[in-house]
Amino acid sequence: YALEHLENEEKLNYVAFYDSLTSLAKHELFRERLAQTLNISVGYDEKVLVVVWDIENLSDINNTCGRQVGDRLLQQIAERLRNSSIGERSISHFGGGKFAAFLTLYDDHSDILNFVSEKEAEFLRGAYLVDGNELRLSARSGVSVAPNDAADSDGLIRNAEAALGSAKFLHEHTVVYTPKIMNRANERLSLEARLHKALEQQQFRLHYQPKVQTVDGRICGMEALLRWMDPELGLVPPAKFISALEHSGMIVNVGRWVVGQVIQDAAEWR
Repeated sequence: YALEHLENEEKLNYVAFYDSLTSLAKHELFRERLAQTLNISVGYDEKVLVVVWDIENLSDINNTCGRQVGDRLLQQIAERLRNSSIGERSISHFGGGKFAAFLTLYDDHSDILNFVSEKEAEFLRGAYLVDGNELRLSARSGVSVAPNDAADSDGLIRNAEAALGSAKFLHEHTVVYTPKIMNRANERLSLEARLHKALEQQQFRLHYQPKVQTVDGRICGMEALLRWMDPELGLVPPAKFISALEHSGMIVNVGRWVVGQVIQDAAEWR
């Protein structure tokens, strides 16, 4: 019974600290290992980088090839990471298409972007073959650096994820954290919250631009242009908020509202 109890306890520990799909460390174990590395690196002339990658086309692969193919792909990504120069102890699966690693940067690697690109190439270069499907992957990544950006593991991970969010928002491949990124992230969160309220309180407006036939000058159609009537800012042009709708996923619900409003307006005109 004691042996059985011990085995069960070990299984519980494994489930608590390791991802069942990829067998990589979960977020909490990664955080603890990073903290240990940071303690060791104090006093040495080296930097510790935290990189968070997000596989871009994973959702498309799940939709077209099936979730099982997507899961096997994640397992293959994990295996390539384990066999890379990064080292298994330094990598983690954060869930979905997110993988993280902490890396030590010495003086002979002063270019952070090139250094991260070299590590990324080790597991993303070349095609993946999964159940007869040849898959080529791309990723966006965010990077934070100790001790410059934060001295503790929580801060480094948080800043790397903020940099990743900025990379997605700006459509950049890799973004290295700066304090401005966190400010922009906070501004983006605030904007997204206001956009949620705008949809709930029907603050969006449609402006119709007529399509005119050049032959006889007759109106043959309309283009519906989305605007936001903000109570504080007034009429907000789409360039100020469309990317935030896309980034947050709200573009789907706003799109439904647009279609419904166009149908309603067309019915009234008739």
